[in-house]
Amino acid sequence: MKTYDKMLIAIHEPDWNCYAEKVVWLYVAQPTDTKKRLFRLPNYIYYFVSLDEKRMPSEYGVVKTISPAITARELAEADYVSRGIDTSSLTEELIEEYEQFLNTINA
Repeated sequence: MKTYDKMLIAIHEPDWNCYAEKVVWLYVAQPTDTKKRLFRLPNYIYYFVSLDEKRMPSEYGVVKTISPAITARELAEADYVSRGIDTSSLTEELIEEYEQFLNTINA
């Protein structure tokens, strides 16, 4: 599986609606995620959530080089763990969504 050395990272800047802790990985929020009443966005605009147990929302993030590099499966597993979902339910089709995200970040 292809590895990626860049990832979207949180910046923690509440004035910019970035509430995730600094240097935590970010991923596109799922429909079940909330902004925890911290800020408002039109529902057609995407935002990100931190891939930790808090899943804090962030409107922005920065792309940084990470070490070691990660795979789409590792990103998917981190997202599932942070959402409290069993990673055994991951399919190749779902992992492709994470692969597309990583391709965009690493372009």
